[in-house]
Amino acid sequence: MPNYNLGRAFGSTCDSLSPVLEVMVAKNSIRVLPNPSDGTCFFSLIDASDRINQIRIMNVLGSEVYFMRGDIKSVDLGCVEPGIYFAEIITRKNVKAILRMIRQ
Repeated sequence: MPNYNLGRAFGSTCDSLSPVLEVMVAKNSIRVLPNPSDGTCFFSLIDASDRINQIRIMNVLGSEVYFMRGDIKSVDLGCVEPGIYFAEIITRKNVKAILRMIRQ
């Protein structure tokens, strides 16, 4: 029978869970407008005191097509082919969101 209780076995040097940077995933905390878009997309955050610190845009195959760090308010997708993309966004307050974006 499989053991689904993952975690550290006391008295063992093995640990099945590795530490990760604590990032809060918040549903509906970031919106992208317009979506679908023919070029420039703007981001709207529910928390007005927060700012987007990093954005990574990937195609449906998982290949990165765009990456940017800094105080981000918009991105220009005019350089990518029309299709469906996923934007992984991390804010300064460590809120993480993955949004589906459509480039017309």
